[in-house]
Amino acid sequence: MQGIIFIIFLLTFGALYYMAFALVKPFRLNKKRPVSTLSLKVTYLGYLAVLMVFILLLIFFQPNADDDSSSMRDIILIIAASLVPNLGIIVRREFQSVRVGYNYIFTAINIVAALYLFYSIMSNPWTI
Repeated sequence: MQGIIFIIFLLTFGALYYMAFALVKPFRLNKKRPVSTLSLKVTYLGYLAVLMVFILLLIFFQPNADDDSSSMRDIILIIAASLVPNLGIIVRREFQSVRVGYNYIFTAINIVAALYLFYSIMSNPWTI
């Protein structure tokens, strides 16, 4: 039964990723700022893939209960890594005058968030 639910979640996350890809349109570049736009979109999609893997692991493969070393700092960082890049991609159109700088700042934020989530995935002993 858990295998069926896992497959349903996997298909749902795949559909969500496809919809995010369609909404972000990574190959539709701005003529004034193509490099910063492409870097923001590509790093966001990479971040989103890592976030979805992290969420699937949290749902189906709990971190080992013997090693309960999650501190409040880790929890706050995971919440921030889950929210800040998503908010950045949503409100980017409000920053027309400083869009190039905004794109590069959120490119860096996306990379840092993805690396932190990847580190969290690799450092936890996941159990089935």
